[in-house]
Amino acid sequence: MKRALLGFALGAAAFGFAITFAAPAGAAPPDTIRVASAGDDNAAPLLYADKAGLFRKAGLDVQISKMNSGSAVAVAIAGGALEIGKSSLTGLIAAHLRGVDFALVAPSGLYVKEHPIGALVVATDSTIQTARDFVGKTISASALNDINVVAARAWLEQQGVDPATVHFIELPESAVSAALVQHRIDASTVLNPVLAGLVNSGKARVVAPVFDAIAGRFMISGWFASADYVAKHRDVVARFARVMQQAEDYANNHHAETLDLVAQFTGMDAAVIAGMVRPTYPAALDPRDIQPIIDAEAKYKAIDHGFPAAELISPAALRAPK
Repeated sequence: MKRALLGFALGAAAFGFAITFAAPAGAAPPDTIRVASAGDDNAAPLLYADKAGLFRKAGLDVQISKMNSGSAVAVAIAGGALEIGKSSLTGLIAAHLRGVDFALVAPSGLYVKEHPIGALVVATDSTIQTARDFVGKTISASALNDINVVAARAWLEQQGVDPATVHFIELPESAVSAALVQHRIDASTVLNPVLAGLVNSGKARVVAPVFDAIAGRFMISGWFASADYVAKHRDVVARFARVMQQAEDYANNHHAETLDLVAQFTGMDAAVIAGMVRPTYPAALDPRDIQPIIDAEAKYKAIDHGFPAAELISPAALRAPK
């Protein structure tokens, strides 16, 4: 009987059939976590961990979905429709100051000056060359209080230009290309993949890596959960954090191997992804990667006041050594 079953299994595998065997009697079922992210490159470690079976090995059944934005993810977590999600750090900072009890459980993408994933761009035929050329000009960003505006303001001030002499407007990323070409805006602060698309198409050129004005290294986004969920499922969160640490190390060093995963999840052209600077991921959550963005947002009035970055980090998360 055993030989017959083995023969069936091998034959089915040869024809590409998936075979699922029941878990041994008494084995604990995996803990289910519903996880969501916007469709961007920062999801690469999560996608790799799922495909490689790392979550299953850690006793986790991670159900992944794509949402339109980090804000939508945050709403779903607050309403109990998700356990863990990814959002921009600016969104989590704003939520924290409103008293929303979210906690970071794992890091996501970093901005590092050696591998910039964002910049201030102008149309290819623009005459703008220096910070002083921006006086009286218009710069767009996806939101008026987001990191893109903060970075541009910080850069202008560091270059001796009063940010108040420059106009900032809100414009969806999907509209930036046409607005630049038609000179309805003078510049835009953008992140990948928009940055890569604009530059590679020849429609725009980089004026300055303005995010360097915040810091040479800081966290752009992170994986988070509600503090209540963390308190009730600390072991589950800790296992998720350990898997993400392993997956982020892999993603840092295997860009080609995560290319198709990201393309399939995001709907982006794999050639576009391959041609842009890919994100960098830290080994663990570190307040020193978070504090620069909090301080910059407070300085340029994107938030009412600053606070210690450690307040955002879950006690179940892996932390960088001090």
